[in-house]
Amino acid sequence: MCLGTCPSVSLKMYKSDRALCSSCISVNCQSGQRKSEQNATMKAWFLLLLLLPVCFADYKIQCYGEDFLMVNHQVLTCTSKVLQACYTRSSGEKGCARLEFCQRPGWKCCHTNLCNA
Repeated sequence: MCLGTCPSVSLKMYKSDRALCSSCISVNCQSGQRKSEQNATMKAWFLLLLLLPVCFADYKIQCYGEDFLMVNHQVLTCTSKVLQACYTRSSGEKGCARLEFCQRPGWKCCHTNLCNA
């Protein structure tokens, strides 16, 4: 209901000149509906913009993930613009990382899907 969306219309004025007030109210109802449609469109474009980097990722690899807190043998899908590898650290941690991390001591890397079982 859009009654009261016309700020210049009081209840007293509404009773005296209903035609004027109802036209004001219908205009405001239409503009409010238009604004909600615009908001929905903007939300859809924003969501597409957020998904854009994922869609254009050049490299994709699946690795097992494991840490000491929450993740235990979970399949991770890693996407990136740079080449990644699956790793297992000497501490038992597993996941995916950029290739330069594979040169660190205690890191064992492999380059095929789910190879760090």
